[in-house]
Amino acid sequence: MGAEPNLRALRQAPFRGLRFGAYELDTESAELWKSGARVKLQLQPFRVLALLASQPGRLLTREEIQREVWSDGTYVDFEQALNFCIRQIRAALGDQATTPRYIETLPRRGYRFIGEVEVIEPPAAPDTTVSGLVLGLIVATTIAWLRTSGASAPAFHRLTFGRGYLGAARFAPGGEVIYSAAFEGRPLSVFAVREEQLDPRPIAAAGPRLVGISAAGEVAFLDEGKASNAADGSTLTRAPIAGGPAKEVLADVRAADWAADGGDFVVVRGSGALRRIEYPIGRILCEAIRPTHVRLSPQRDRVAFLEHPMRGDDRGDVVVVDRKGVRTTLSPDWASAQGLAWSPDGREVWFTASKAGADNALHAVTLDRRLRMVTPALGRLILHDIAPDGRVLVERTTMRQETYFRSVDEEGERDLSWLDLSQLRQLTPDGRQILFVESGEGGGPEYTTYIRRTDGSAPVRIGHGSPTALSPDGAWVLTVPVLSRDRLHLVPTGAGEVRVIQDPGIIDYEWAGFLPGGREIVFAGRERGQESRMYVRPIGSGPARAFTRPGVAVWQNTVSPDGSAMAAPCGERWCLYPLGAGEPRPLPGTEGRWVIGWGGDDTLYLRDSQRLPARLFRLHVPTGRVEPWREIAPADRSGVVGINQVAVTPDGRAYAYSFSRLLSDLYVLTGLH
Repeated sequence: MGAEPNLRALRQAPFRGLRFGAYELDTESAELWKSGARVKLQLQPFRVLALLASQPGRLLTREEIQREVWSDGTYVDFEQALNFCIRQIRAALGDQATTPRYIETLPRRGYRFIGEVEVIEPPAAPDTTVSGLVLGLIVATTIAWLRTSGASAPAFHRLTFGRGYLGAARFAPGGEVIYSAAFEGRPLSVFAVREEQLDPRPIAAAGPRLVGISAAGEVAFLDEGKASNAADGSTLTRAPIAGGPAKEVLADVRAADWAADGGDFVVVRGSGALRRIEYPIGRILCEAIRPTHVRLSPQRDRVAFLEHPMRGDDRGDVVVVDRKGVRTTLSPDWASAQGLAWSPDGREVWFTASKAGADNALHAVTLDRRLRMVTPALGRLILHDIAPDGRVLVERTTMRQETYFRSVDEEGERDLSWLDLSQLRQLTPDGRQILFVESGEGGGPEYTTYIRRTDGSAPVRIGHGSPTALSPDGAWVLTVPVLSRDRLHLVPTGAGEVRVIQDPGIIDYEWAGFLPGGREIVFAGRERGQESRMYVRPIGSGPARAFTRPGVAVWQNTVSPDGSAMAAPCGERWCLYPLGAGEPRPLPGTEGRWVIGWGGDDTLYLRDSQRLPARLFRLHVPTGRVEPWREIAPADRSGVVGINQVAVTPDGRAYAYSFSRLLSDLYVLTGLH
């Protein structure tokens, strides 16, 4: 949230509001200003701030705030919504909960505005200090404005009530909503529900990755169980909602959408970063970088999708492509973008996204790039579908990334999570430190790198960027600047200057790690128009040299202890790729598994593709013998989508892992325009 160069001095008309410090609240236009420049603040947080500032020094209970700001009852989850508003207000004012200047928190009671407030009243009165009759008039006027300013707020109708996460959801014929969910720690399953009858009905015919519902009452989904290769995608399948035999449509599909009449499909295919968007099946419209949420327009003349440049990150752009293959980026550079659908008339693409953090608001953009906010975030919103009559299907979710650690010398696991999205990047070989990234609201738009001791002591903030590796001597961290991915940063953990590493032709660094000794690095990089591949180069001067073909890359350090080779995929299994001359050597026992690191000169740690729990194995490289080692998962599995990063010390005496936890509810919204 930054100030804009829109000077209040340019606005000659008088206004009514409040002033505190360098800030002014214009209650007529619902704008916050600082020293003559406008500060971005969404409407609902502004309403909360106006209520608090209109009654300085007075404790306002959470119940009073709910009654005045959410007087019409149109809120998703009041506790979540109010917490979100207070965070946004403090960010806009540069305020801190621990040392407040303006907003004081009284735990389990409410909030109090503690700054000195003046009234701005045209024409200005001689004495503008808030007191007596003037204060009463300001309070009455502000509360009246609060009650009328939310008159057009959307109505939320809750459809789900379990504790867990949602997969996908679509409107279906006959007034039903079909959705997939994993509640109370159970696997993803498909259900049908009606707005007037909230008892969910199981749908056994469909898989959880729903991609479309036809007017004839069929459901289309991606069947992961029939994938020919997990790296290539799943099998597009259709089946009657009421039950009956399923029909396979197409193999190796990454994403899809179905025309409402049950005719053509839009599909995404390809195993690398560059994937093909086909409409109809077999006709390539364009290539895109990790496209998701593909949706066919009502007129079938365009396909909209989200494009994600960073692997494992939902940062992205809103893009459309027409039937001639002409691409247009409608809205770029969102820090988080997930959920997309066309408006019923096909004139706008609606999507849920955020410029910083993961609290996504609902936005709409026209085909000529005019952007507007439809409804503010009030938490993390994910758009699933829009009905022809304008009803909107939205998920409200609380998302966290958590990181756990365990030593074999300890009884249980230790929670090493720090802010909202704490993701493990490395566990040091001695098991004493982790390298991790904060990529949510706490980490900021450029993300933040931390090092933390595994004894649970407070982490050390290293700097901005997405970290990939800590040097063997602990003196340097390799990071990828999220806003300038054509370079690597070598960041000192102590005193020193950041060093920049760039290589001609590399437009996107995806991951990097140190070789033993710390004088060379390996990295996954991508040249323009090419898939990612692995390179090796010295830290100082010297060219980068590719040692795998395009399309072969890894994003975790699997370099052998002697630094001579690196484990990476080669079809259905993994191979050892020499960093020098030579051909890759297959690794028997790696079929259907993922290499996570070395356990000595002749042992590799593996994990299977099962999301929960993560099953770990040890592979004896010379013989190909595989033995189970451990299963890992958090004790509370509610909302746990899957374990996305695992690290084990070479001696096997400690491990760490990260996972996403989503707690979601599904709503139908009405009254949006």
